[in-house]
Amino acid sequence: MKIVIVGPGAMGCLFGGFLARAGEEVALLDHRPERARQLSKTGLQVETPSGGFKVPIKATADAEEIGEADLIFICVKAFQTLAAIKRAAPCLGNKTIVLTLQNGLANVTRLAEALVNFERIIGGTTGYGAILLETGHVMHTGTGDTIIGSMDFAPSASNLQTVKSLLDKAGIATTITADLTGALWGKLVLNCAINPLAALTRLKNGELLKEPALVDLLERVAEEAAAIATANGLSLPYPSAAARAKEVCSRTAENINSMLADVLRGSPTEIDEINGAVVGAASALGLRAPLNEALVALVKGLERSDIKKSI
Repeated sequence: MKIVIVGPGAMGCLFGGFLARAGEEVALLDHRPERARQLSKTGLQVETPSGGFKVPIKATADAEEIGEADLIFICVKAFQTLAAIKRAAPCLGNKTIVLTLQNGLANVTRLAEALVNFERIIGGTTGYGAILLETGHVMHTGTGDTIIGSMDFAPSASNLQTVKSLLDKAGIATTITADLTGALWGKLVLNCAINPLAALTRLKNGELLKEPALVDLLERVAEEAAAIATANGLSLPYPSAAARAKEVCSRTAENINSMLADVLRGSPTEIDEINGAVVGAASALGLRAPLNEALVALVKGLERSDIKKSI
């Protein structure tokens, strides 16, 4: 397949590397021409627990150079989604599928609003973790479930199967869900608990489990977010949010999660798309989510700070 990955960050490079290694025709679409030129020269280098590999890659800041694609894979921050699909517009064709595994709840809706009458949008979640070591050089730091599905305006089952087969072939075991909203909330609840605590403490996921006070807070934030999901009539894909949050921290122990990576770079975080989404969903029901509210305030304060520390 001809695949365009929009955004050469940690996840874009990780999935791009896996897909290119599997023999797919992969192009990276970047908004920075100089970085795109560097990626085209150096290719992608992926470090995995079983060893590293390197693949050549085409990268450009001009979607016209790529042309029509079979699949556009959005790998940018949630608040960059609209800009990303606009940048990739020249790659859209009559049969192009658009895939998002981004954090947050609103990405499929945003894409649907931008692509009026476009019915080939697939959403989902992934538990894969990655750290960008330098441009085009990424370390795979954790493996988890990758789940895809569709909303009511739904792509055909064949498109879902096409994407599943593509990711499976690349070594990214993928399942199809009939409850995409539940799956998105399932990932959101875990992100609410893990990401801001790591960002605020500068600790890797696994290190959060070494401090009892943080474990207690991790559990309570997860349970609060899960309670808001339940109040919205949703079923989460696990019986205990607290237990699953700890399990994910353990499974991705070496991961510098995306919110922590943003803080260390001095970049905007996705706090509004993650904990802020829970706060908004609670408010719509006349409820409060005080722990999530506090984490939003703290991370926003951190974003305004000039303090940077490395792990």
